[in-house]
Amino acid sequence: MKKITRIIIVLLCVGILGGIYLVYKAINKNPDYIYTRRAVYTKLEDGTLEYFRYTGDDPVVNIPEKVWGRKVTQIGAVCFTWDDTRYPLPEYQVHIPDTVTVIDASAFERCRDLTITGARNIEKIGHSAFAGCSFKTPFPFSDNLKVIDRWAFASAEGIGEISLSEHLEYIGHSAFLRADVESVEIPSNVSYVGECAFEETKWFEAQEGYLTVGQNILIKFPDEETVITPDGVRVVRVCDASGHKSARNIYIRPSVQIIETPIMSLYKVDDVDEIKIYIPTSVDTIKTDFYTENKMVRYGMEKVTFIVEVDSYAEEYAREMSEKYKSRYEVVDKIEYPE
Repeated sequence: MKKITRIIIVLLCVGILGGIYLVYKAINKNPDYIYTRRAVYTKLEDGTLEYFRYTGDDPVVNIPEKVWGRKVTQIGAVCFTWDDTRYPLPEYQVHIPDTVTVIDASAFERCRDLTITGARNIEKIGHSAFAGCSFKTPFPFSDNLKVIDRWAFASAEGIGEISLSEHLEYIGHSAFLRADVESVEIPSNVSYVGECAFEETKWFEAQEGYLTVGQNILIKFPDEETVITPDGVRVVRVCDASGHKSARNIYIRPSVQIIETPIMSLYKVDDVDEIKIYIPTSVDTIKTDFYTENKMVRYGMEKVTFIVEVDSYAEEYAREMSEKYKSRYEVVDKIEYPE
């Protein structure tokens, strides 16, 4: 009888252990979620893991390089800010390992007195990832950083001086809007700098005259009656928050290909009778303003006169604006620029 009992116990133990092993293998092979004591992970398409949610109470967080043999390569959206019942958030001290390359949207949004260490291989910072944060120590911008998405550091405090990666390609609109940025070095290979990316920062306000960054992107011009985009400018993307009160004549040089600016919000139009905007044949794109569905439209379009060259994209655009918003336009063979 005792022998039979022992056999039954052994079989039960083997069954339990086998069940645990099978469950472990099943989860490890194709997990939707992996739960640990302080975090939840999800499997990404490439087989690596996302640090999906931090569920612990300790403000000192060391994100592991691997879990169950899989690399952790991404910090998920709202990872540290998902639980509204936990506000105000702890003063997190988070170490990000070298395996992590992406910090997703709103991952640390509104975290106060935040300390980030490591993060040496981050390639993308998602939209609003650190918006409204305050940093105890300067954020460690990675040498491999390629993308800073929209609103990523908007209204963030304690950023100070920024030296951006030579690999950086994209800075989204409002990425550093109203952030505590004292100085910044923008690499020449940056191909996109969004509207209002640095507006209302100490660094931006200190810049005088025309400000061209990255691959010949104009993001600021002086508050003068006559504005002429500098030679070589490829994209005009001046923020509506800049407030250009004096501009009456805006000349776009023939080097410009793209205008992505809500023209009528560049300055106050209430006290002016007419504003003339000179657009040459070289301009082949006037992109939709990201605030509205209307191309570069806010208010006061009836006060705008577009001077455009014959048979150009700008002529077609000016005609459309005239029909829709009662702006005026003149067609010329060639725009004459002031000396």
